[in-house]
Amino acid sequence: MYSRLGWPKDAKGYTFTDPKDFEFSDTDKERRENFRGVAHRLNLSQRQLDGLYTWEVERAKLARDAERAGRDEGGKKSRAQLQKDWGSSFDERLKSAKSALKHYAGGQARELAQTRLANGGVLGDHPDFVAMMARIGSAAPAPRAAGSVEEAEAQIKAIRLAAERDGITPGTPRWAAVDAQLEPYYRQAYGDEPLDQSGAHNARRRAHHKD
Repeated sequence: MYSRLGWPKDAKGYTFTDPKDFEFSDTDKERRENFRGVAHRLNLSQRQLDGLYTWEVERAKLARDAERAGRDEGGKKSRAQLQKDWGSSFDERLKSAKSALKHYAGGQARELAQTRLANGGVLGDHPDFVAMMARIGSAAPAPRAAGSVEEAEAQIKAIRLAAERDGITPGTPRWAAVDAQLEPYYRQAYGDEPLDQSGAHNARRRAHHKD
């Protein structure tokens, strides 16, 4: 009788064919498993279940596409607003915001940034949140990792400032000692190209680094 009606004897008898262009989350998989019992109580045949399942997947695709488009649009609006507010300091402040979030939120940074808001956007796209993280990054910057380019640049800046306070500038007799201090940090930050005669790092290497 079950076979003639196309109705499996129990809920485990239903089969699902996953579409290739849709990625199921753990929640999707759990919902699908729960649907087995509902389908069986409604006496659905495998053919009827296939039809409902296909419809549900298409509905979920449309919802996720709309959600993704909304996120993209929200991100563009947020960026435009911050560019207007910050002007020429936009890149520097955005970098500071990202560094602060990554450092202080740690492994939860991505999850925090993707937190869904009541308006459908995500926290990481909200201009007030980004501005707050930029202020945190400016007031309490994340420590620079030992051996990193950022750490080397910080050392270069500190050595040069200390030399300038003592009246030591490129081309003066005492600059050679400062140059010797700077050399390993220039190599760490910009590679092995030699310094120019002014004591500044090679301009071509600097341009390459920024790229």
